[in-house]
Amino acid sequence: NSGLIPGSKWQNAWRAFLSLYSGTDIKELALAEGLRAAVGIAIPIAIGLLANHLVWGNLCAFGTFWVLSCDVGGAYRQKAINLAASSLAIIGAFIFGGWLIESVTNYIIGVFLWVSSAALIGVAGNAAAQAGLVSSTIVVTSVVLFVPSEFSVRLLLCLIGCCWALLLSLALWPLRPYSPLFKALSASCGKLADLADAFWSGTGTPKR
Repeated sequence: NSGLIPGSKWQNAWRAFLSLYSGTDIKELALAEGLRAAVGIAIPIAIGLLANHLVWGNLCAFGTFWVLSCDVGGAYRQKAINLAASSLAIIGAFIFGGWLIESVTNYIIGVFLWVSSAALIGVAGNAAAQAGLVSSTIVVTSVVLFVPSEFSVRLLLCLIGCCWALLLSLALWPLRPYSPLFKALSASCGKLADLADAFWSGTGTPKR
């Protein structure tokens, strides 16, 4: 019977570990998303600081943050479509903001039209609503984002930030505990845990 005790402890510990990483409603996912955002934002800022263009690095980091904010989860294909569409909306909002700063009239009318349209598009779902909210924020704050002489450079930096965010979300950070791969691994590890439990149970039984 003494052999059953360590087996049970290891069994319980292993199952607790599996339940932590194979559950579909884990709160720890927010930690992974936060780490992804921290890495995505910190690297452009660090590059801008080293290149003595901190403002440019910050703008690129903003582009990354805007796209990552539109990540509402879902299947990989759906996420790719949502993030690509959000990136286009963000770039469009950035270009539209360049027109707004030409006059006060443009700004008032443009903000009203964009925010109204974004609110209507939001009925299409969470991803559309999030993209509308983020792009509306860009349009509203366009007066502080633009320098006319640097418009093309800042647009390029924003585009780079969006591409960096897409790379992080779709290529470098694709695995999640709710992915099919992790589900398959958790099922296999569960079977191995059952075999280990049978082994420890059998060690205390004569002729087994």
